[in-house]
Amino acid sequence: MKKTIITGSITSIFIIVFNIILIFNAKAASDTYEKNNILDVYELWSEFQNNTNADNYVGKTITVKGYVISTGISIYATPNVRLSNEKNGQIYVICVLPRTDFHKLSSFEQEQHVIMSGRVYRLSQNGVVLKECKLQTD
Repeated sequence: MKKTIITGSITSIFIIVFNIILIFNAKAASDTYEKNNILDVYELWSEFQNNTNADNYVGKTITVKGYVISTGISIYATPNVRLSNEKNGQIYVICVLPRTDFHKLSSFEQEQHVIMSGRVYRLSQNGVVLKECKLQTD
């Protein structure tokens, strides 16, 4: 009887550890991006404007590329970077950084080409909003 309880306990611990490893591996995979799967900010905005495939993006983490038009703080007191597909162009995507990343705003320069990943939130009147954004490297 004790042997059965010990074996069952060890099996349960193994299953818990295995699930934790799977969760962390899935998280690590979602934090990376594929260089072949980068959307141009205008392409993303167009899909929302034309209502084609927009629902496929909401809630998902994607990677976009574009030029920094400006940086700032939203009315919700969150740091953000506004992107276009061309230098000094129209804003198509607003990348909202975590509140803990205010200090990173100074690292962005106007007209800088960037690749950023974030979770698609919605289309606002000012562009497609991505939350929890991170700057990626080429």
